[in-house]
Amino acid sequence: MRNCGRLKMNQDDARTNKVSAQRLIDDMRGVRYGEVLPVFLREDGLHAEVYGTQMLNDCPQHLWEKLDAAAIAKELGAVLVKLNGPRKWVLDGLG
Repeated sequence: MRNCGRLKMNQDDARTNKVSAQRLIDDMRGVRYGEVLPVFLREDGLHAEVYGTQMLNDCPQHLWEKLDAAAIAKELGAVLVKLNGPRKWVLDGLG
């Protein structure tokens, strides 16, 4: 697996396996990712959720091509699903 970014934790967090509120994700520029965006119809309108491959993997093409937006929408009960990607990060990091 290629670089998928890096999450920095302080020493106390590393011992307790918890991520503190002040985290910094860095080394992200140029890292490949993909997002799955299901859109749901609720009483007060449309609501979207975002699921991404960031910090999971580098969005391998052979896996991305297997995603079926219509099948995912049906499974989640969404009005539609938008497959956004693959893309590459243009930011250096977050936090």
